[in-house]
Amino acid sequence: MGGRRDGGVPTERRRILLVADAASPIVQRWLHHCVATGYETYIFTCEPSAPDIPGVHRIRIAPTMRLTGPVKYVASIPRLRRAVREINPEIVHSHYGGGYGLIGALSGARTLIVSLWGSDVLVAPKRSRIRAAVLRWMLRRAAAVCVNSQHLARAASNYTSTPIHLTYFGVEPQFYASHLGERSDGAPLRLAIVKTFTPNSGIDVLLTALTILRSRGVSVDLVAVGPDPGGRAQQFAHDLGVSGMVRFVGPAAPAKVAEVLRGRDLYVQPTSFAEGFGIAVVEAQACGLPAVVTSVGGLVEAVDPISGTVVPPQDAGALADAIATFAHDAELLRQSRAQAHVFALAFRWDEVAPAMNAVYDNLHASPTIEPRQGPS
Repeated sequence: MGGRRDGGVPTERRRILLVADAASPIVQRWLHHCVATGYETYIFTCEPSAPDIPGVHRIRIAPTMRLTGPVKYVASIPRLRRAVREINPEIVHSHYGGGYGLIGALSGARTLIVSLWGSDVLVAPKRSRIRAAVLRWMLRRAAAVCVNSQHLARAASNYTSTPIHLTYFGVEPQFYASHLGERSDGAPLRLAIVKTFTPNSGIDVLLTALTILRSRGVSVDLVAVGPDPGGRAQQFAHDLGVSGMVRFVGPAAPAKVAEVLRGRDLYVQPTSFAEGFGIAVVEAQACGLPAVVTSVGGLVEAVDPISGTVVPPQDAGALADAIATFAHDAELLRQSRAQAHVFALAFRWDEVAPAMNAVYDNLHASPTIEPRQGPS
């Protein structure tokens, strides 16, 4: 295949097969990008509910293969291998170093890329030696490894000497729309969090911080966007007596998330244990929300060092103090809002997506690259 024209379009259409959860908005974003860039784009996914995307060729799996748990990945390997033989893609790109990374490594791909997302390298390999060994084997099969933060690059380098590339997920243009305006005098400070509300999310710490703020007479209200497995977080809010200060809205599409964030004042992400980066933190800043985060993993990279605030994890008092600072100082909030938006501009999708094109190009130009450690 040839090189690239000005503007980043391949001179000949390059065939790329993504092996990923196509129900994920992040994966859908990459698929749209590949089509827009001019790649002949294919997707292999084990998620039957994932939407079809114009211009993307979807590898269909039989209904009998639509299983659950780890077995669904194992059962899909023969179909994936057949698809690789039929399509003969220049690159197979697996997103997530779990099931999709494993079947990508077993697909017979001539050139494999594995994108690590977070818990697949920060949590899973630490749970057992077998998982760590599988991750090392998987990454040995890859010609390149992609990560979403310097923190993840350092973690990945413990498991591979394959070249590691920093390829941010990026923020869609809809998040850069104007903020809807400041709250009226005396109104509660409007907080937001976008997360899956597991214990790692720090939602318990945030809800506890709300009780501290209430005891100090600081008026706030919180919108929590994302799944709440088993309703655990909502039950905890009820037990603490702060249900009236919190609105759980469940999962939402990116357009809805952007709409919610634009009407809030401050974003809070108090992750407790592990975080690869925190793209929702950058999305909130794009909407003009300064962010309060914990000093966990890649979150520190995701928050503007001027407008943002970093607090220790699992410290409800410190979290309450940081929120109260913005509640009491309207001018600080306005200034921080502008600075947060400027910081987020560096993560615009059209700014960061070409880094993945560069990985594809480098592998095409030099299909055998000497392995090395660390980010590219």
